Amino acid sequence: MEFLNHTPFPAVAFEGLTPDGQPFHVLALKQTYRFDADGALSFDDEQQPLLERDQYTGPLNESAVAAESDYCHFKPRCDVLVTGRAHPPSGIRSTHFDVRLVVRRPEQPVPIPPRPEPANALFGLTPTELVQWERAVAQARATPPRSEVLLDKTLRVHGERWLKRKLWPVRALQSLLRLGSFGLLKPNPWRLTEAARVSPIALTAEYAFGGQAKVHIGDASPRKVPKRHYVPNVEYQRLKEHHQATGENPLLAHAQWDANHVGRGFVTHWFLKATRPRQLPAPLIEYPNQPFTADQFWQVAQGAVQVADAAAPKTASLDVVQKVWLPRRNLLGTVDQAFIRSEAPLPQDFDFAYWNAAASDQQCPRLKGNEVLQLTHLTPEGGLRLTLPGHEVYAFARYDNDEIQNLPMYIDTVLIDTEQRRLMLTWRLAVTKGEAAITTLEACMSDKEAVAAYQAALQNISQTLGIPEAELLNG
Repeated sequence: MEFLNHTPFPAVAFEGLTPDGQPFHVLALKQTYRFDADGALSFDDEQQPLLERDQYTGPLNESAVAAESDYCHFKPRCDVLVTGRAHPPSGIRSTHFDVRLVVRRPEQPVPIPPRPEPANALFGLTPTELVQWERAVAQARATPPRSEVLLDKTLRVHGERWLKRKLWPVRALQSLLRLGSFGLLKPNPWRLTEAARVSPIALTAEYAFGGQAKVHIGDASPRKVPKRHYVPNVEYQRLKEHHQATGENPLLAHAQWDANHVGRGFVTHWFLKATRPRQLPAPLIEYPNQPFTADQFWQVAQGAVQVADAAAPKTASLDVVQKVWLPRRNLLGTVDQAFIRSEAPLPQDFDFAYWNAAASDQQCPRLKGNEVLQLTHLTPEGGLRLTLPGHEVYAFARYDNDEIQNLPMYIDTVLIDTEQRRLMLTWRLAVTKGEAAITTLEACMSDKEAVAAYQAALQNISQTLGIPEAELLNG
């Protein structure tokens, strides 16, 4: 198949696969825009390339994903991702504030009701019918344009805060209480401090609940870690000898919060026993209706709360949910020995929603252009309104049976970089392979507003002259 790109934007055609190995065509196109403080968009002189692999903000498995590869096969919904910082309201000294991301359909005026047909054409409308219709018309014209909300997400941002051990008299009293209950009661020896004055903060999973608990062989008291928590196939003595001989400090024990490997606030009981920390960094980003608490921290540390539990702390951010995190990784399907031994490209229960990189509450139906994005406290100015360009991006497909089709493309990834003031849109098309093969696939673009204005003008001329539109086009 030949691929032609008639647009000034990076585009690529490649082959995708279904779980049963059926191939299909994929076309991806990426646009990069600049925006100013007022939200006005313009094409960026430096168009960003389609990413072949995921980009991380730091070391692999220890940092957030800045952007995922554009070479995914199909996204059922649109990811709306934000890279940048939250900014507190100007002139307000506070320990927390809320940020908000909203995506709306283009505003549409309320339709004007058509003039009703009279019951008897000879007599026309009655005065009452005419008044009712005129009132309906006036009400429609007075009603503000309506806009369907596709996505509405609010997060709460805090200033720096910590999880600290309670004072020793309190802990001593709690220990007596635990002994008196024969270990049935396990009072929480930790408290969450008040937040400091809030300052701009990156809205990544690194500041949300999550993280990893690690003990290395060279740490102060690795012997306090029970063997059942050792990294698989690790022997303490052999690891200790290796550390003494080479100076390296290999990992002895490790655990992670499966919904977010890079966050803060997650520890285990054996980690606390081995390292005896006096304080730990607490999450700074949360959902307003699901605040993080010291009790949640303690329940997680004791193993009483797991990722899938309703009482588990939620990962709150506006960036990518990594492929290996829950619940996203469950969408990959069943990867067992039968699948590994097979030649299947994907598990039979693979869900294409696996390719969606945003949290489920940050996804919306795929976009077509002209949608409105509203950001609150995500820029220094406080508010930002972006209206997506009214372009129509489509593919022109030629088949070996001489058939020709125009296939619409849709936006399935929106990435807003508020620090660089850059907006990136990825358009995608997936075409199944039928009996007729595509010989040429061409990426094209037109301005929907210009086309609509042209069609309206053509219709007006047709009605004025009484000549059908087809004759005007051919004449």
